[in-house]
Amino acid sequence: MVLDEIPFNLREEINYCVNLARTSIQDKKITFSIKVDNDVPESIISDPFRLRQVLTNLINHSVRNTKEGEIKLKCSQQHSKAAAQSHLPLNCSIQARRLMLKIWK
Repeated sequence: MVLDEIPFNLREEINYCVNLARTSIQDKKITFSIKVDNDVPESIISDPFRLRQVLTNLINHSVRNTKEGEIKLKCSQQHSKAAAQSHLPLNCSIQARRLMLKIWK
C-alpha cells in the first residue's frame, strides 16, 4: 500500500469527518465530543485521505451502533523512546457509552 505524504491540518480533518456524520448524530440522542491533546501538532505530514477514510468509518460505525449516550473521539501523541524524531505516532480512539450492538443469529 502506498501512502501519500501531504501536509495537512489534523484538527480540520477530524472536524471534517465528524461533520460528515453530523446528521446521523443529530437524529439520535447522542452527544459527540472531540479531544485532541495540546501536544499534538496542528499540521502534520501524512495521508489525509487514508486518515479521513479510517476516521469516517470508525465514527459512522459508532453512531450507527449507538442508540443514545455519548461518543468521544480522542487523539493523542503516543510517546515512545523508539519513535524517530521525524515520525509522530498518533493514537486516535473512539469511546461509546451505551453502545447497542446487534447480535446476528
